[in-house]
Amino acid sequence: MIDPIELELAKLRSHADQLRSFIRDTLREMDRGEVLQLFKVCAKGELSGIDERTAALVARMALVSFFSLFEGQDAEGD
Repeated sequence: MIDPIELELAKLRSHADQLRSFIRDTLREMDRGEVLQLFKVCAKGELSGIDERTAALVARMALVSFFSLFEGQDAEGD
């Protein structure tokens, strides 16, 4: 029997994979100056002044980063 938590994590990992693709496409469509500004905002943690579209992108990037931190841990025994 499949562990319900593992099943939920698998769904979330799949969602994170889809978000990676979305983020890549979005960043490619953005002006280089906008990408640089986004990087600076994220690096400084100054999110209060950003627009809703950018806030949603930052949230998606955070989710993908969260999953990236833990990728492969089960296989490595971490």
